[in-house]
Amino acid sequence: MASFDFIEASAKGYEFSWRERSYLLRAAIPLILVKFFCTLAIYFFNIPNQSLLSGFVHIPAYVVEALYMISVIRFIVFREPLFNFRAMAQFVINMKSETKDKSSSSAQHKVVSNEKTQMFKAGVVFYLLIKTIQTAMTGALLEYSQTIDPQASSQVTPPNMLSVLFALIVVAGMLWAFRLIWLYIPVTLGYSIKGFLAHAKGMMSSFSMFATWFMCYLPLVVLFTGVFMVVDMVIPSDTILQVIIHDVIRISGEIMIAVVQITAMTFGFVELLTGRRMK
Repeated sequence: MASFDFIEASAKGYEFSWRERSYLLRAAIPLILVKFFCTLAIYFFNIPNQSLLSGFVHIPAYVVEALYMISVIRFIVFREPLFNFRAMAQFVINMKSETKDKSSSSAQHKVVSNEKTQMFKAGVVFYLLIKTIQTAMTGALLEYSQTIDPQASSQVTPPNMLSVLFALIVVAGMLWAFRLIWLYIPVTLGYSIKGFLAHAKGMMSSFSMFATWFMCYLPLVVLFTGVFMVVDMVIPSDTILQVIIHDVIRISGEIMIAVVQITAMTFGFVELLTGRRMK
């Protein structure tokens, strides 16, 4: 069954993110600001967190996040520069000022450039689609949980073989479907969904992805939990300053965790799809 070395992929995710931390952080500043302003809007309009309405408010942040994360994948594999607004403005200026060269080399360059643009756009679209589905499911589950009667939910029925078997099937299905969350990575690299699923068949590939996700998630969550504890000891509680600092740390932590996870997954997916390991 197809799989990849999740330990090596996770180690490369941490190593690459740390080595390129300065470049990654500079490019992530617009994303941090947009996420922060979306969070302020949720506070201002008193919108419940993780609700469908809060997801709607976060749409601008999701768009910027998609542009940033997809460019991270392209930067890892193809060494393309990370997306930023200044580069995009300069690109538009260059497009307006470039001459109409009809040579074959110019035509070939345009074809390659179009292919890169199409892969980038496809990755952004899939990232936004997956993000939208996750947000909608989270919001729907939150609203559904509020309609459940606490007294009815407290009456737990004893498990039987049928319920245990059903639970195992659900867990196996969720583990297999875990690969679908990362579909934007192979699409960004130029692979079709059918081709990716053919390479990632079997449960071992999903296990490798889940293990990589977990190894890039738990240590960083513990790290930022410690940071929150230090902040709470230094800054007075229940103050606006504490709320702002908490939000900045939380947003930065979420982006950092996502970058490490996506970097590790990209290294793993390259091994899974090509059979070779990136250095």
